Amino acid sequence: TQTENPDLSAALIVDDDEWTLSTLAKAMDSAGLRAITAVNGVDALEKLSQNVEEIKVIILDLAMPEMTGFEAFRRLSKIGDDLPVIVASGFAADADHFTEVTGGDAYAIFQKPYQLEEMIEKVREIMDDSQLALSS
Repeated sequence: TQTENPDLSAALIVDDDEWTLSTLAKAMDSAGLRAITAVNGVDALEKLSQNVEEIKVIILDLAMPEMTGFEAFRRLSKIGDDLPVIVASGFAADADHFTEVTGGDAYAIFQKPYQLEEMIEKVREIMDDSQLALSS
């Protein structure tokens, strides 16, 4: 069996807004967390496939071109079975209907604009939980 190196643990951030993507990635880096970024759902599928062992959480925007966050969630869930997903949306209605539309549950839902510190705290909580699960 392959043992996981906790230093390789990462969050996959999926957002078509470059400013949001880079700001969150930089904030996570400053907090000592590794981020892998994707500019849309198609890119996210590719990044998750390439880094499935390292990615422990997905931060997913719902309103994106090419593939909506709803469709991306369905497809990402097939690759990263049971990966926690944090939904980040500027549209309350999208977030409210997430479970209904996808048939899955978000680990957490953040309404944009959100506080970076709160997002990082939630990501760290998930990363810590995944490390505890590995050691038990």
